[in-house]
Amino acid sequence: MRAAPSTTAVQASIHAHESSVPAEQRKADGVHYTPAVLAKFLVEQAIATLGYVPQQICDPTCGAGSFLIAAADALAGRGVAVEEIVEQRLFGGEIDPQAGALAQDSLRAWAEQRIGRVAGSRLRPQVAVGDMLLRTPESWVGRSPKGWDLVIGNPPFLSQLATRTSRSSAVRQAVQQRFGEIGVYADSASLFLLGALDMVCEGGVVVMVQPQSFLATRDTAAVRSSLLGSAHLRGIWASQAEFFEASVRVCAPVLQRSVTGDSRVVQSTQSAQAAQSAQPAQPAQPAQAAQSVQVWWGGKPNDLGNTEQFVEQQPLPGDSWGPLLARAHGLPSVNSTA
Repeated sequence: MRAAPSTTAVQASIHAHESSVPAEQRKADGVHYTPAVLAKFLVEQAIATLGYVPQQICDPTCGAGSFLIAAADALAGRGVAVEEIVEQRLFGGEIDPQAGALAQDSLRAWAEQRIGRVAGSRLRPQVAVGDMLLRTPESWVGRSPKGWDLVIGNPPFLSQLATRTSRSSAVRQAVQQRFGEIGVYADSASLFLLGALDMVCEGGVVVMVQPQSFLATRDTAAVRSSLLGSAHLRGIWASQAEFFEASVRVCAPVLQRSVTGDSRVVQSTQSAQAAQSAQPAQPAQPAQAAQSVQVWWGGKPNDLGNTEQFVEQQPLPGDSWGPLLARAHGLPSVNSTA
């Protein structure tokens, strides 16, 4: 059996571009690029939570394409055709035109490794340029009327308490118009997470990297409560290691949008959606009880193979999410289900 082509060269090209951006610019833009190992891990957890092979995956803050490449690998490993992956199943959005162009090039290069240079170079990756926090690209209209199956990504971390990263008055007004008072002081990353939940279908899954401060700060409390009003927190990954520059420790909540008429996202709904998929469904993991949260703790930027795993109770709207990591820090687990 022929081994799957390696994406090492493609990821190396992405890393080279990311390293070429001056550190001061990355800091001002709130950009923290995603290690390939982390992107792969989070994509796999998202698909496992979803319970079936996703028809469409969107990264609205795709950068040079690290998450898109991880998603492409995941779909190819589940039998989806390369051409279909690049042109019909993956959608990226990026505010930086140069990074967006590189994301397209990265997907073509990924395809060329599998179907040859000529065929791969003709493909048209679906990457749109613009501020996805404020608007939906025209090219996406009608693409997914019921919502994407997965929304993944690593949005910019832009604190509104720092002058360097605070929004302009025009952007601030647009954000407030979309999110109301929730958006006044919340970090942009948390607003992307909230906006992503509106982008997925019922039962769809959202996984987005966040600063760990998101779990407990007062400025994101309204965002956390709003998320739990329309979704279940299925899991969360976090690590003490510094995956990004500037000593930013990160986490990634795994949220599954609720199904209308049912306070739980049940396995039967996943099975019904899988039956409509053009690809055979993958075996779903046993559905967790609605109140439980799978926690993955640990890992390094180049290795996520030895994460600790445990289960905690889902916080209530208004609660801090910080206690979910209590056991990871050696503290008593006040909400443990085990």
